Amino acid sequence: MLIRNDKGEFKQQLSMEEMAAHCMQFLDEVNRFMPKPLTHDEYSAMLHKVLPAL
Repeated sequence: MLIRNDKGEFKQQLSMEEMAAHCMQFLDEVNRFMPKPLTHDEYSAMLHKVLPAL
């Protein structure tokens, strides 16, 4: 997965697994906005489904 800055330039190049692992640190913050908090496994599954589509 390629991360771009506001100028469209690449900032980082991460694998899908690296991006999912990076996002996992935000689970508590994500759950603040969820009607039903996600478990670690549910969030991981969601990331692996959504991230490839970005």
